[in-house]
Amino acid sequence: MIAFEVTINDDKPIVVGGNNVTTAILSYGYSGADKIYLGGLDCYRYISWFKGKPEKGDKVVIKVIETDHISPILETKNCDRSEMKTRFEQLKTELLEKGLI
Repeated sequence: MIAFEVTINDDKPIVVGGNNVTTAILSYGYSGADKIYLGGLDCYRYISWFKGKPEKGDKVVIKVIETDHISPILETKNCDRSEMKTRFEQLKTELLEKGLI
């Protein structure tokens, strides 16, 4: 599978990936929502490998790799399928109104 290998400073790399959605979010600014987040989503759950706050001078390296092995998952949270269906219907209506589908 295609995955992200993320190294923060000189720590051991974290390998994140899966068959669905994988994200590496690096956020720093005035909003106070400064974060480093490595996570993903499959059909049934939200997945987290790392959550942290960046500090000035941190070095974050993201490499795209091919691998069969990912790092241990830090946290999972089940998806609310009825909430997902409601959001899908909202987005579908918006796209229909805009003539995009």
